[in-house]
Amino acid sequence: MYKETNENGQYQLDWRLNSESSLEENVNIMIDFLCESKKQEIGEKRIRNRHEGYGFLADAYLSVNFAMKKVKDGMADLLQALPVPDDSAAVDKVESLTNALTDAIIAISEMTAESRRVSNDLFAEHWDPQPASEDGFETPEE
Repeated sequence: MYKETNENGQYQLDWRLNSESSLEENVNIMIDFLCESKKQEIGEKRIRNRHEGYGFLADAYLSVNFAMKKVKDGMADLLQALPVPDDSAAVDKVESLTNALTDAIIAISEMTAESRRVSNDLFAEHWDPQPASEDGFETPEE
């Protein structure tokens, strides 16, 4: 029920069901896999600024919208198949909807991986750690 957080080592109460927790962990594993695949695909190219990052995310967003339109159309097709007395038409429409949902999950996962890449690249580009002394204090100037 308790799990240790990565940030500061404090414990927090986790009220989720084990299945919800496992699903979230598996989704994060999938996104990590997509991030690694994207790294191998593009090599050492980095996002240089927020405008370039927005361009990549806008492209991924178009893919998500296209996939979600297929889901919407699939739901409309299923609604139209409800009055038909034969279940085979409904089964066909549900299978089409399942395929559209799978495509949407893939598009959303790819956009999430792209978003993580943009965030990581921009953070690495603009983060400038200050050199610290050994004890964490600076010597006063005289």
